[in-house]
Amino acid sequence: YNTLTGNTIAGNSASNHGGGIYLQGSGSNTLTGNTFEDNTAGGEGGAVYLTNSDNNDPFASNIVRFNHTTSGQTGGIFVTNGSEWFSLNGGTEAYNTIFSNDGYELYNDNTFHADGWHDIDAANVYWCTHDTVVIRSHIYDFFDDSSRAVVLWDPCVEGPPAGDLNGDSIVNIEDFLLLLAAWGSCPEPCPPSCPADFDGNCTVNVVDFLILLANWG
Repeated sequence: YNTLTGNTIAGNSASNHGGGIYLQGSGSNTLTGNTFEDNTAGGEGGAVYLTNSDNNDPFASNIVRFNHTTSGQTGGIFVTNGSEWFSLNGGTEAYNTIFSNDGYELYNDNTFHADGWHDIDAANVYWCTHDTVVIRSHIYDFFDDSSRAVVLWDPCVEGPPAGDLNGDSIVNIEDFLLLLAAWGSCPEPCPPSCPADFDGNCTVNVVDFLILLANWG
């Protein structure tokens, strides 16, 4: 059993997998109310790497943002090697916020099983976008490779209004500064590379600023 509650896991690095946290061969993991930010993995899972681990308790009320991978595909959460019943579904009151991680936000590398053991329940997550096409592009699973298991991400939480770029449920000067930092053409591929592009035209400009301003506070 592993319990991690109310912590900030930030600025860590791993030469291989799991820049923020690496869980192997563990069960009934309880991770609630944590922030995983600016961690870096040389391989997969800049924020979280879960291998051969069962998670019977939801991963809930966490923020996973701005994590990195230097040579892998997933800066967010990477699940592999038969990790069963992993859940990101904290419900609409204890939802997770996952956004602006390098590459994929969530990668299900478990092999497909018809009984659903290796599927990931990622319903009621806030992805900092309401665009289902963009959300789908942030996730790797059966629909990208039919040998992999499924990520069940629908329904998603609508979350705070457009403009909340740091996931703190408030649109304020911090979000404005993040928008300014992203100003101009979005990096390729777009989507999903550009959270500040609220109108989806792959450019952060005055239209996006006005959307942020309309939701200030």
